[in-house]
Amino acid sequence: MTWVDGKQLLTIKEFAELVGVSHATLRYYEDLGLMAPAVRADNGYRYYDPIQILSFNILKILRKLDIPIKDIQQMMPKRSPEFVLQMLEDQERLINLKLDWLREAYAILHMERNLLHDGMEARGHEDEISIRHLTREYISLGPANDFSGAKSPSEPMLKFFKSIGVDEESVFYHVGWYYEDFAGAASTPQRPTAYYTVNPKGRNVREEGDFIVGYSRGFYGDLGDIPQRIAAFAEKEGIVPTGPCYAIHLFDELSIQDPTQYLLRLTVGFTKK
Repeated sequence: MTWVDGKQLLTIKEFAELVGVSHATLRYYEDLGLMAPAVRADNGYRYYDPIQILSFNILKILRKLDIPIKDIQQMMPKRSPEFVLQMLEDQERLINLKLDWLREAYAILHMERNLLHDGMEARGHEDEISIRHLTREYISLGPANDFSGAKSPSEPMLKFFKSIGVDEESVFYHVGWYYEDFAGAASTPQRPTAYYTVNPKGRNVREEGDFIVGYSRGFYGDLGDIPQRIAAFAEKEGIVPTGPCYAIHLFDELSIQDPTQYLLRLTVGFTKK
């Protein structure tokens, strides 16, 4: 500390070290009218009163809350409890919106990571059929498909996309094929009962339990020979594949360039004979 005009003051270097910012930041805040030195000597040196550490900490708190510099500038000359409260409430609303966005982004990231991890775990034994215990998973089922009145095979899917178009959350999640029973998946794989999205906020649930699981490579929605392999596996194991069935792509255009090599997982409910 240095004695200036009978007061013990801090040099700009000392003050910057104590508040944890650079000299340039202090000069920048001075230019903006937010934090001027207590004394500006004739030689141009800046000196700060130790009590200004408290004032600067308030600025740091406001910036930590991501309050824009321009809003802080507006606050300083007319600050009052009412003005500051309103500013903080406005910022709280913005932070809540950001938190909602971050939770949504995390859910999407978590889903994508889990699907990719499952696909990578299946490498080397994609032709195998197995029984796996799966945890509860929330999904959003679309409307029941009506292929009988459809003008084209893609019309029910277009209807599904229109139905989730108003749901800004579901549109970000992977789309799957839902079959009410295994017979439908085996006989008419291109005609699922409904489409769905893997949505952690979904209104529907795939309950926890044991499922028959198989994998196949191919275009979107191509179950390949999974139903036939599952039927053979079930006969050997003495179980009956009943459904419901959930088909979802673990590898798609996000991670695979060749659309004939997308990796699909079919999950089928079953009962014992």
